[in-house]
Amino acid sequence: MDLSGKTLDSNVSLSQANLSSANLANAKLIQVNLIGSNLQGANLNSTNLQSADLIEANLSGANLTKAILYYARLIHANLSQANLSEAKLDKANLTTANLSRANLTQASLGSANLTGADLSQSKVTKVNLSGANLSGVNLTGVSLTGVNLQGVNLSGMNLSGVNLTGTNLSYAKLIGINLSGASLSGANCVGANLDGANLTGVNLIGVNLQSVNLSAQNLSAFNLSGVNLHSANLSEADLHSANLCGANLSYANLEKTNLKEAKLVGANLDNAKLAGAIMPDGTIHE
Repeated sequence: MDLSGKTLDSNVSLSQANLSSANLANAKLIQVNLIGSNLQGANLNSTNLQSADLIEANLSGANLTKAILYYARLIHANLSQANLSEAKLDKANLTTANLSRANLTQASLGSANLTGADLSQSKVTKVNLSGANLSGVNLTGVSLTGVNLQGVNLSGMNLSGVNLTGTNLSYAKLIGINLSGASLSGANCVGANLDGANLTGVNLIGVNLQSVNLSAQNLSAFNLSGVNLHSANLSEADLHSANLCGANLSYANLEKTNLKEAKLVGANLDNAKLAGAIMPDGTIHE
């Protein structure tokens, strides 16, 4: 079936329609009802599906390159192995959608709802996920290198060993997240909340930790030399034997922090709060 370039009225219902391998490139399907439709292997290149209803639709292997899917409903849709490169999925509802092995390179998913979605083995290079809901998302085998995760809630997720090199995690909620063995080289964590996060084996050198919340964290013997911790909350954190040489701790909250035997040569402690902190020589700062 060839519907390329066609415009379908929003009153048209294609619910349960068999459009397998159909050519819908550049078509306008704004607000069209495609609930439960079969679009397996269909060509939807640059198709406008804004606010379309694609609940439980089968889009496996479909070509959705540069497709417009703003506000589209893709709840429990099958998008496995679909090509969504440069697609516009901002504010789309992808709850429990299957995106395994999908190509999401340079796609925009700003403020999208991905609750419970399966993104295992998918390609997310340079994807915009700012403000997206990633609660319960399966990210097995996914590299998040350079991805924009600004303001995203990843609390409680297991990202052990995940590559987050150059990722934007500014103001993200990372409460109780497992980042053990993850790579954060060059990541931007400004204002992120890492309360209760597992940072075992994480290399934090070169990571921007300005205004980050690391209260009560176990950072004993961590190498934080030269790290930007300006205005960070490190109250009651354990920094015993940590290397903080050249670190920027200006305006940081270090109240009741354990700094015993920590290395502070060249560290900037201007206006830092140190009340009750255990200093490198074992004395308690008044």
